[in-house]
Amino acid sequence: METSTMPASLRDELAIIQFDRLRQRIPILYVVLAMISAGAGLASQGDFPIALQLAMPILMLVASIWRCHAWIKRRKLVVSGEEARRYLRRVNMLSIILMGASSIWAASSFLITVEASRALVIIFIFLAASACASSLASLPSAAILSLIVGLAPTSLAMFISGDVRLIALAANVIAVSIFQSRLIIGQFREMVRNLELQTDLEALANTDSLTGLHNRRSFSKLLEDRVSQYASSEFAIAMLDLDGFKPVNDRFGHAAGDEVLIALANRLRGACQPGDHVARIGGDEFAIIFGHERSGAVLEDGIAAIGSVLAEPYLIDGHHVFVSASIGTASFPASANTVNGLLNAADSALYIVKSGRNAVADKAASSPQGQSARRAA
Repeated sequence: METSTMPASLRDELAIIQFDRLRQRIPILYVVLAMISAGAGLASQGDFPIALQLAMPILMLVASIWRCHAWIKRRKLVVSGEEARRYLRRVNMLSIILMGASSIWAASSFLITVEASRALVIIFIFLAASACASSLASLPSAAILSLIVGLAPTSLAMFISGDVRLIALAANVIAVSIFQSRLIIGQFREMVRNLELQTDLEALANTDSLTGLHNRRSFSKLLEDRVSQYASSEFAIAMLDLDGFKPVNDRFGHAAGDEVLIALANRLRGACQPGDHVARIGGDEFAIIFGHERSGAVLEDGIAAIGSVLAEPYLIDGHHVFVSASIGTASFPASANTVNGLLNAADSALYIVKSGRNAVADKAASSPQGQSARRAA
């Protein structure tokens, strides 16, 4: 399956999954290859030249033990996507080298050994190639190359032997290899589909369906991670509550209200910097986790800029409507050093801002100008 069109994060996750599966299976593969090498060496006694009878099986045995030990040490290794891809490229290269050497040994042995022993050669190389392909199934390129490189020379030698029985056997070996390759590709495609489905489900579980922002669940997880992983770093959060949104719903309906929320969410996202996490945590409640260190005047200026952007008029059904936001902030660790403490501090700051705005609005409404405006309305 084509993976070049995947998002980078998904490609990284796929590479890590492939690496995890390989490091579970490859040590067992090398144990099997060591057993096959030892068996091939014992079975070749008396018929093979000493170089083919001992040198190649011993070399394969030593290489298998060495590589098995190397992969066992990687059992608990934590890798990034790029590191995983680097290991996958090595596996591709080593699979060609390993099966290429085995294939040369098998083809040479097939050509020079007596007819009665040729079947043993075919059995051992087929077992080795099949074991490699099965163990490397999560990396189809390495798995299929193992089959091609491992079986092609011996199969060709069987075809040109002129022996109908060997030709029939070679045809069956190729047919089984093609079948195994199709299974490997099918399994890999299923793995990719499952990964994409899992990613989509996680996105649905962590995304607000209306605005595309993080939802409350995702916001809580991001905040917990930020507090626990960056305990020595300063950062700030903001809680936003909309002012004037209910009249929009009452006058124009909920569909218009949704349009305002979508437009506001886009403005909020645009007003924030890369690395900031913006969430909708309730009907008309939003929150921000600032990705970069902000405090003091820098934080105040940023909040003021966000407030100005959100307060610009929204066009609904040909009418300009005005919705603003009360914003309360809290800084870690100055305001609090726990998740709940930060949320409470931001809520308290929001309450103060909201109360101040309401007091100003009430004062304006009770003034003679405000009363005249109400009578005129």
